[in-house]
Amino acid sequence: MLHRYVNWILFFAVGIFWGATIPLIKIVVIKEAHPLTLVFWGTVIGLVLIFGWMIWRRISLPLSAAYIRLYIIIAILGTLVPNSFSYWAAPHLTASEMAIIYSLVPILIFALATAVKQEAFVFRRMVGVLIGLAAMLVLILPEAGKVSGNLFWMLVIFGACLGYAGESVFIAAKMPEDVHPIAVMCGMFLAALALIAPVMIWQGASFTFFETGSAPEIALFISAIFHFFCYTGMLVLIRRTGAVFTSQLTYVITLAGVFLGILFLGDLLSVWTWAALAIAMVGIYLVQPVKEEDTQKRTEAS
Repeated sequence: MLHRYVNWILFFAVGIFWGATIPLIKIVVIKEAHPLTLVFWGTVIGLVLIFGWMIWRRISLPLSAAYIRLYIIIAILGTLVPNSFSYWAAPHLTASEMAIIYSLVPILIFALATAVKQEAFVFRRMVGVLIGLAAMLVLILPEAGKVSGNLFWMLVIFGACLGYAGESVFIAAKMPEDVHPIAVMCGMFLAALALIAPVMIWQGASFTFFETGSAPEIALFISAIFHFFCYTGMLVLIRRTGAVFTSQLTYVITLAGVFLGILFLGDLLSVWTWAALAIAMVGIYLVQPVKEEDTQKRTEAS
């Protein structure tokens, strides 16, 4: 009985903390720092936490040419593109709008995986993809005729979602089975720092962010901690409960992002935004793998 409660507590903690990172992004950008500066420091904090974990657990970091190529590609797809796009667009959107668009990530993962023959075509799940795209249309079409520019920024967040989806599909295809996921995360962060530093110099972005202990600085620090906890917590959930149960985190993350934005940032949602949220939930439900698929994969893995 306690075992079941532990899984559910971890499930909701990971989902709520992950969702909380979305309104935290809104607080971070109040300082109006360059998006690359924010990505740089978020990565540095995450890397320090990962190094500590790897030392404690005695996890080694593979550094062969093949692994370095892996780190570089997933750093671009999973850190540099989505994080910089998110910080770039955050001043122009509400946390609720961002959370709803982020909910399309699992839908895009299945669409990309099917396109590259990584996943078999399943009619129910493809309907979920189409419904997810319909949610995006419901969210952005009311903005199409406005001069506010929100349509462009919604598409920027959609681009961040494509980066996350591309990272997931690439990892599923290329990551060796004998490497620890935390080691890959460490390599990804190291590659991200190596890639972003010269770009920051070229762009004239400041390497200074933490100065006065302001709310944006604290928010960035907390967000980096939350990301580390949520990623490691997700790995634990997958191992304890399987991919199907863990995939339902998307519901909690999206709803937490929306309602925390309403609660702490005063987000006001239009009828179109509520409709997009409801439609996205349906799309997420349909695109999830069924329990039998997950059981089969876990049996084959063992």
